Amino acid sequence: MNQFVEQFDLGQQLTVKFISRMTSLCFPDKHPITTNK
Repeated sequence: MNQFVEQFDLGQQLTVKFISRMTSLCFPDKHPITTNK
């Protein structure tokens, strides 16, 4: 059960990173720090 929770938490972290990356690509003016290529 604990291993499942860790995998789920890791998946959520990857999802948050992916969403923030997509958001920075779509709205570079709102996220000037994350748009360094």
